[in-house]
Amino acid sequence: MIEKEFSQYLGFSNFAVSTVPTPSFNAVRQTVFGLKFDFIEKLHYNLDAKGFIDESCTKEVFLQHFFVDTVPAIPIILHGRSQSDIGYLIDSLREFFKGDYQHDSTLFNTFWAERFMFQTNGDAQIPKVKDKNGISRIISSAKTDDRKSTKEHVINQIVENLKAIPQ
Repeated sequence: MIEKEFSQYLGFSNFAVSTVPTPSFNAVRQTVFGLKFDFIEKLHYNLDAKGFIDESCTKEVFLQHFFVDTVPAIPIILHGRSQSDIGYLIDSLREFFKGDYQHDSTLFNTFWAERFMFQTNGDAQIPKVKDKNGISRIISSAKTDDRKSTKEHVINQIVENLKAIPQ
């Protein structure tokens, strides 16, 4: 359980994960957000509440996708009305990532490509796999005026909710 694994380092919520192996050398596993486990819990809550992930994506499964040392075998499916919604969401979350992920687009895009699939209303319910270049393209297209996200307001609300978490 996360709480047991990290309780010696942190005092945070009941964010439990039973599938996390306990490091043999008592090191804390890093996430792309550092040690912000409350942040990951809040991100999960917001994405679930706004329909960006399936209800079946538990907090435990969600957390596994953010550790830097492992890539889960089964990706999480991100949902959006269009690719611009997904691109805008991904780009909006960049500011919360650790510095090396924030400043290295290849590392950032590879993270999303390895751990997530993407489903839009136009995909006939078939999630798409994107490589790092595909992630770069959907982020870029979300920034153009003719391809603006239809969920910009909702995504901005999510970002504001995440900014409210103490650092």
